[in-house]
Amino acid sequence: MNYKKFLEKVIQKNLIKRNAQGEEAATEILVDFLKEFNPVIQQFKNSVPVYKDYGLEIDGQKIEAEPICFESGEQNDFTLSTFEEDLDFERNYIATNPHCSAISKHTFTKGLLHGRSSQVFLNSSKTKKSRNIKSYIEVEKYNYTTANVLVGNFQNPEFIVYSHLDTVENGVVDNLSGTLVMLNLLSKNSLILENSLFVFSGNEELSYDFPTYWGYGYRQFEKEYSTIFNKAKHLIVDCIAFGELKVYNDVETLMLGFPIKDQSVFSQTRMFSCDLNKLMTIYHSKLDDINFFSEKDIEETTFKIFNLINNEK
Repeated sequence: MNYKKFLEKVIQKNLIKRNAQGEEAATEILVDFLKEFNPVIQQFKNSVPVYKDYGLEIDGQKIEAEPICFESGEQNDFTLSTFEEDLDFERNYIATNPHCSAISKHTFTKGLLHGRSSQVFLNSSKTKKSRNIKSYIEVEKYNYTTANVLVGNFQNPEFIVYSHLDTVENGVVDNLSGTLVMLNLLSKNSLILENSLFVFSGNEELSYDFPTYWGYGYRQFEKEYSTIFNKAKHLIVDCIAFGELKVYNDVETLMLGFPIKDQSVFSQTRMFSCDLNKLMTIYHSKLDDINFFSEKDIEETTFKIFNLINNEK
C-alpha cells in the first residue's frame, strides 16, 4: 500500500475540499484503500451548514466575503473582529484573519459571521462606526451519516493514533497530511497495529454540537470506545506538512486539536503539527492546496511516530 496512491485518488476525484458530500466521497475511498486491514466503520449522524445564498454590502458596495456561521438571517449590526479576539458565539461578526491573503474561515459562530480577506479589512475604529453594513445569509442544514474508520488493536492498544479527513475549505495541510502520515505508517510496517489503534476520523471540523462545534468525530469515538480510550496514549496528527514539525502537549493547544470530554487523558496525549502561527497564513482557506504537499514532511513525521510507538512497546 502506497499513500501516494490515495493522494492521487483524492486529486483525481477533486476532493482537496472535503466537507459534507465531499467528506462522504473521501471516506468511501479511504475505506476501500484500507480493506486489507479489515477496517471497522463507526458510523454516526451529523449535520453541517451548507450555504444557499449570501451577500455583504458596506455603504452600498458589495464586498467579497463568505459566511462562516450556522444560522440564516439578515443583519446590519456587526462587530468587526480579527481572529486573535475571543468571539462571543451568539454575536454577529465580520471577521478576518490578518495573516492570510485569502478569505480564511478560521472561526464559526452561531450568528452571522463573514470571513473577509485581510486585504480589505476595515481596521480603523472611526471607519467601523461610520459604516452602513448589510448582510444576509441563507443556511441549510446538511444531514448525513459520517464515520470514523478504525484499524488495529481494539482490545488493549497502548497507542491510539488519530487524524481527520474532513475540511472546512481546501485541506492538504489541514488535514490530508495527517491521513497520509498514518497511511504511510501502515505501509512501512503493518505490525505497528499489534499495539496500536488507528482512528481516521470524520467530522472533526464542523457540527451543530455547540459550543464546541469542532472535534465531534473524536468525541463519538471517545464515547463508544471509552474502555480503551481511558487507558491508551493518544497521538494526534494534524497539519504537519507545513514546515518544521512541532509536538504539543499543553492543554490549550490540545483543546484546539483534540477537544474530547475527558481531559484527564491529556497527560498522555501529544499532538504532532506545524508552527501554528505559520499555519494561520493558509488556515481554512483556498490557499491550502496541493502546492503544500511535502513528501519530506510526511516522511519525517512518519519516522518520528514510528520510532515513538516501537520504542515504547
